Amino acid sequence: MELTIVRPSGKETRTIVWLDVDTDDVGNFVIKREHAPMVLAIAQHKPITVLLTSGKQENFPVKHGGFVHIEREKITLILHDA
Repeated sequence: MELTIVRPSGKETRTIVWLDVDTDDVGNFVIKREHAPMVLAIAQHKPITVLLTSGKQENFPVKHGGFVHIEREKITLILHDA
């Protein structure tokens, strides 16, 4: 899946297997390929974890929240903090 991370300081893209996110709307869950499309508010002060196709996990700190836009093969994170 393609992950795009948008911040005030810029944009970056990664290829991932799954994403683990805490949301204000529905709590914590893992997003994988073919997930139902939706837009959710990201919880503040909870890191987002992804599994890269290389097998390495990465964490993204979230200070001030943001939004996650989920499509079947693509995820966009819009983070308020730099």
